[in-house]
Amino acid sequence: MSAAEIPQPWQRRPNAGAKLPDYAHPPLVRVKLRVGFSPQPLNPDSEASFQGKLGPDWQLQKRSTDDVTAIVWTTRLGDQQITLLEYGLDYRWNGQAGELYPHYPLVREGFVSVWNAWCDAIASTPAVAKWSVEYVNQIPQGTVWTSLADCSFLRWMTPLPVIEGLSAPEGIGARWRFPLNRFDARLNVNLDSDVEVRNSLKLSLHCYGGIPHPDDTFLAGFDYGREVIVRTFRQLMQPAANEFWGLKA
Repeated sequence: MSAAEIPQPWQRRPNAGAKLPDYAHPPLVRVKLRVGFSPQPLNPDSEASFQGKLGPDWQLQKRSTDDVTAIVWTTRLGDQQITLLEYGLDYRWNGQAGELYPHYPLVREGFVSVWNAWCDAIASTPAVAKWSVEYVNQIPQGTVWTSLADCSFLRWMTPLPVIEGLSAPEGIGARWRFPLNRFDARLNVNLDSDVEVRNSLKLSLHCYGGIPHPDDTFLAGFDYGREVIVRTFRQLMQPAANEFWGLKA
């Protein structure tokens, strides 16, 4: 790709489209945006340049060189994380410490800033072949559910029948996979007992796809994945659950 073809700067905010469901206090604890590209060898010069462009708020946390090179930076507050690999880059917002979700446009803007810094550091723009968007929700017991035998706050789940000799389950796990009609995309929906947080459920919605047409971009893929996830979440929930999280639209 020639310098004239490199889209600089990348559009930071998504185009205004159809109004999507919005919540006053969603149960989100993580949003991750990721792109995959052809392997780009990592070297100390490009890493140092990238670190300089990120600025002093970002701290190097770990580097793995067992099977794959992965470099991780987090902000001093721990609310943002970057993972750089030879074949991909992801940026995530972390809200496990109770931070309020800043909403997708700001998370997307954060990714674009990181992406531009990486492209500047290596003086090129990797050809992105894959993108993904993941929303992870943490749902404590006593909010919209009280027993793992009844997780019907999610419309795909029905209460478990009483079976003689069995009490309520100690853990649950459910998986759903759906093909989508754009970007050769898929949607994965997983509901699990949260192994990191006691008495809590983890609901993740992961949308991922490719760049099948020349006019497509990974940013358009992000926006599409986010729309699919947000609309699906709203329709998955019973009215009482949507009300509990303060559905606005």
